[in-house]
Amino acid sequence: MASADAESDREAEDTFEALFRSDGEMAEPATASSDVDIMLDGAGVEPASLDDAVDSRLLTFVQQADKAERWRRPWVRAAMAAGSLVLVLLLVGQLVVARRDAVVAQWPESRSLVQSLCGPFNCRIEPLRRIDQISVDSSGLTRIDDGPVYRLALVLRNRGDTPLLTPSIDLSLTDASGTLVSRRMLSAGELGASRTTIAPQQELPLQALLMSADRPLTGYTIEIFYP
Repeated sequence: MASADAESDREAEDTFEALFRSDGEMAEPATASSDVDIMLDGAGVEPASLDDAVDSRLLTFVQQADKAERWRRPWVRAAMAAGSLVLVLLLVGQLVVARRDAVVAQWPESRSLVQSLCGPFNCRIEPLRRIDQISVDSSGLTRIDDGPVYRLALVLRNRGDTPLLTPSIDLSLTDASGTLVSRRMLSAGELGASRTTIAPQQELPLQALLMSADRPLTGYTIEIFYP
């Protein structure tokens, strides 16, 4: 029995000593023997060639340089300049058509050109409508020979710097008590105007004959407007 225990102790010591080398470092496990080779399957992996990478970069550079050179060619630059000029002219033409009344009023000599631009769009050139620049300088209502006929006279003045369309008149007539007798809308033609515009800084005298047989007219109000 004692000999069996001694044999077991000796085997344990041999096993412990086998784990360390003579220099005191732990010995490598037997499973990590250098005789075992680890093989990796690299059949599907090929390293990228340096020449291929250089060729790819060179191709990209050449393509970019060729594209830049293409835009610098004289005929390309001339075509781009011509296209830009056409776009600018189209934009100017659209602005002229949209502001045709103001353009012709400011530069009357451009009427024929503006009319040619308006042709495809069937647009018309009309005098400017700026009611805030037109004032009633004077007005009066006079009874003729104490009869039922009255003469209305007024003077319109254009205080602007361009010809303006002659406005219409909103006329209200009242009797001695201030009661409204009649109200009428009179155009410039009905007031005897021979032209449709008022020149800059000029006056336009207008008049009309009115009749009121029922009640005498003693008062009136005038307002100018564009229909």
